[in-house]
Amino acid sequence: MRNKFFSEEQNFFAPWLYILFAVLVILAAYPFFVDTTEKEASYVSVVLILAVIGLFVWMRLKTQIDEQGILIRFMPFIRQKLIAWQDVQEAYVRKYSALEYGGWGYRVSFGGVAYTTKGKYGLQLVLKNGKKILVGTQKPEEVMLVINEILNDRNA
Repeated sequence: MRNKFFSEEQNFFAPWLYILFAVLVILAAYPFFVDTTEKEASYVSVVLILAVIGLFVWMRLKTQIDEQGILIRFMPFIRQKLIAWQDVQEAYVRKYSALEYGGWGYRVSFGGVAYTTKGKYGLQLVLKNGKKILVGTQKPEEVMLVINEILNDRNA
């Protein structure tokens, strides 16, 4: 018997994103270093960019899979959501494109709800009520092993 538990925590950290943020802060702060009348607008811009950076640093997608179901936490948007196995019709790992949902993050679209941070793999859930939920993962092989083990035990 394998371990029937999976846990993963993801964030939005990507080097290119923080380089972009650094460039934006430098551009927004530029008026502080030259004698211009736009210092007030620069101050507001820097504060807004730093607030967005803080939000990106704070955002975390935490996923736990066990015999009870799939527990999703996507701070600060979703504090805790448990999807019980009894409500799941299908569960499988698939490759997805962020364009399907309009980007990464907490997304609601015609294809369902997605909780993703980065990457291209996710746990696709089709619920018995017809709703679809995609939960991104950076560890698709591990998710697939745990899902298969749990579903095989439930169907046995």
